[in-house]
Amino acid sequence: MPIALNLIRLTFDSPGKVNLEKPLHLVIGSVTPTSVLLSWGTFLKMPYEGNIMNDCLENGHYTVRYRERNRKWTQQTCPASDMVIDNLKPNTAYEFGVRPNNEERSGVWSKPVIHNTNMGRSPKHFLSFLP
Repeated sequence: MPIALNLIRLTFDSPGKVNLEKPLHLVIGSVTPTSVLLSWGTFLKMPYEGNIMNDCLENGHYTVRYRERNRKWTQQTCPASDMVIDNLKPNTAYEFGVRPNNEERSGVWSKPVIHNTNMGRSPKHFLSFLP
């Protein structure tokens, strides 16, 4: 069953504090038929509270990768633990992953999460994630 986007939040440490050998948890929510909100972290925290724009890193960044199933990866870097990806194709399954990076090296990729950009008839935002 889908989970409402405003009920879930991931907490994180900066990449300098994150165990680079342990994959992060990744949550994906549809924003529009062509955009998604990704959130990642080390722990699951419910209900969601706060402003996602407050989570910035001091000494590292995250690399987000995504693709249509069985296609070439697109990668973007992000200084925070949330990111909106837009200009996606509607009604299309995408695979997403994230990893932390510090000044010395990159961490391991999260487990891949598949999310379909189709929002259906409901105006609510729903999530895809792996526990």
